[in-house]
Amino acid sequence: MFENILQKCSTTIEIFLTVIIITLHYERCNKYYGTGNSYGVASETEKRLSMLLFYAIFDSLGSQPYDPELFGKALPCLMAIGSAISPDYTLTSGSEKAELAKVQEDEGAWIPKPIDDSKIGLNNELNTMVTKFAEHFHDSWAARKLEKGWSHGELYSRAKLLHPRLVPFNMLKDYEKGFYKERCAECLRALVAWNYTFELLDPDANDKANQDRINSGTSINDFNPKPVDLTSMTLEKEMTNLSEKIAENSHQIWAKKIYNDLQNGGNGNMPLTLVPWDLLTDFERRKDRFRAAEILKFFQYHGYRVYR
Repeated sequence: MFENILQKCSTTIEIFLTVIIITLHYERCNKYYGTGNSYGVASETEKRLSMLLFYAIFDSLGSQPYDPELFGKALPCLMAIGSAISPDYTLTSGSEKAELAKVQEDEGAWIPKPIDDSKIGLNNELNTMVTKFAEHFHDSWAARKLEKGWSHGELYSRAKLLHPRLVPFNMLKDYEKGFYKERCAECLRALVAWNYTFELLDPDANDKANQDRINSGTSINDFNPKPVDLTSMTLEKEMTNLSEKIAENSHQIWAKKIYNDLQNGGNGNMPLTLVPWDLLTDFERRKDRFRAAEILKFFQYHGYRVYR
């Protein structure tokens, strides 16, 4: 149930956010680690890692000067773990220090490692497709927003359903256009790095796709995005698996940037999603998955075959 994240957290207990997440987990799943609940009963591994986590937090607190903020977050965490684990439970394989050392050696701290695309360049044909997809993806996002009652506003307001980017693509600021393009380009560079080839098999389909594209408008007042609807298109199994791989790599790219910022002394808070792909929920994966699948569908719609 919680085994994977416990293995990661037992080596990164200095992070406040991790401690808060762990506290909430053990408070909500108290019975799971004892007599059991509707999800079952904790495995031996989960109990062992929970004890290691308790010892690791306890030892960490004892090895540094008193910090009110740290203790204020860590003590509730210790109480939550201690209340969840049965008082008669003991580690079954040696001392806690030996067990903790083994986990750290086996697992280590997670470091995001996306595919290295630093030497990958896109040709003119692919750069043209990047621009087309960027505009399509913006229109697709805008259309969904407008359907939900949002409208353009100079300042973003969730309460008033206002968004400054609800404008035609060509009216976006350069950095906003660049953001859309880079999200697509990073996916294509990853495909090239994985030795995939883009081949235009159906030029007629490409011509038709370009002709059928509907202009979304030229101003804020006449902005009416009509992106091509790709929801009815399906990807073959191989492409579906590739889509998942692209989505995971996009998450790794984002995570590496955040990780590096934090390592370099950035003052931002650590996002909840700064964890390995397999620890994210389906809800947290949805944006990367949707974009990855949409890119492959967009190329398919334009008559391309992606293969290796």
